[in-house]
Amino acid sequence: MDEEILELEQELARLRPRAVSMRLVGAVEKRMKTARTERVSRKLWWLALPVAAAVGAVLLGLENRSVSPRQSLTSPATAPKIAPAFNLVSAETILVNSRDEGLVTLADGTTARRLRETYLATLVWKNPRTAASFKWTVPRQEFRVQPVYLQ
Repeated sequence: MDEEILELEQELARLRPRAVSMRLVGAVEKRMKTARTERVSRKLWWLALPVAAAVGAVLLGLENRSVSPRQSLTSPATAPKIAPAFNLVSAETILVNSRDEGLVTLADGTTARRLRETYLATLVWKNPRTAASFKWTVPRQEFRVQPVYLQ
């Protein structure tokens, strides 16, 4: 039995890894560039959401600012009381997917498990005066790193 193990060890010692193909290196470089671009576009997506919300709020505010010719906008006493055009009726967040991305080594050398969670947040707004409503669904991804204690 020991002789078989020694022979196996000698055979393994003679083996040399093959050189990495340039095709594989190119594919990895391309994937890394794509991942960087995806990160940037994801950041831009999150910047677009507050801008869209601000534009919607301004447009809804302008809808309620219609004033009759007799009312003066310069005098606060005669200015109309503006109620919000839309009220938040419901908000819910649903976990759509949770994926374990395996073990990673952190900068300080500790081992951790990386988890990717995908959520859908849905907000429903309603105008009490006109009964108009709209639903806004926003996807979101969270990455969690949980320490792993190996014994």
